[in-house]
Amino acid sequence: MKFYLNVCAVLVVTPFIFCMASAQHLRFENISLGYKVFYIDGVGNNPTTIAALMKDHVSYQNFLSSLNYNGIFGNPEIQALKTFYINTEIFKENTFSHFWRKYRVQTGFLITNKLEKKGLGVERRDYSAADSTLTINSYSLVQNQKFLGVTAGLNRRIKISNKLNFLIGLHFQASFALQHYYQQQLDSFSINNSGRFSSSTQLPDRKGKNFFQWQAIVPFGLEVDIYKKQFYVRAEGDAGIIGSRYRPKNSYKNQAWGIGLATIYRFTWKK
Repeated sequence: MKFYLNVCAVLVVTPFIFCMASAQHLRFENISLGYKVFYIDGVGNNPTTIAALMKDHVSYQNFLSSLNYNGIFGNPEIQALKTFYINTEIFKENTFSHFWRKYRVQTGFLITNKLEKKGLGVERRDYSAADSTLTINSYSLVQNQKFLGVTAGLNRRIKISNKLNFLIGLHFQASFALQHYYQQQLDSFSINNSGRFSSSTQLPDRKGKNFFQWQAIVPFGLEVDIYKKQFYVRAEGDAGIIGSRYRPKNSYKNQAWGIGLATIYRFTWKK
């Protein structure tokens, strides 16, 4: 946890250090509230591959082995990571710097919704020909994750018209699993000529690791002036990659594609 907090602190502080090193007259140009949806491959798609994500993975593996299952099911579907942002951009006024004429330094914070994955489990099916009874005993899990982190990067705007700009940038963000746990359930079902029987038992939640993940993103979109060059709305697309110690290295499964919407308030400074 200490390592994750140090990484987040570096991402937040670095843009300010970079800006302060380039002298005086630095100001906040705007503040924005944003919402993005990234489409990503999940981590831990079945009960065996989530073992490394468990806080007490030895206990989990021992429990899984004790179930004596003959079937396994998972959920390989793409997940929608919904992320909320608050960002600010920094600029330097009264300068002849080529950098500050073209770019803005952005930094901020992010929090995601609860990322939920169902459909993980194992089961044992047995059929008795003697009394025509089918018995199914299953163990299922629901993975729950929520991330908190920081973002930093550069933005460049290209003027299209008096009220419309095209924006492109390069952003990096680091976050850790603020919440990470697994809901567990045991189910039993049997059916024969006499009828049906079923029962369910909710087990205590299992804790997952508060692991660290990162994203590198190229945002591109259109920014519209909706009120006197103070209030703007931006619609954007995002292309990038996402990684963590539990994701495969150098894989197409690390791609993260997204769309987003932001409302922006631009400060007015007296000359």
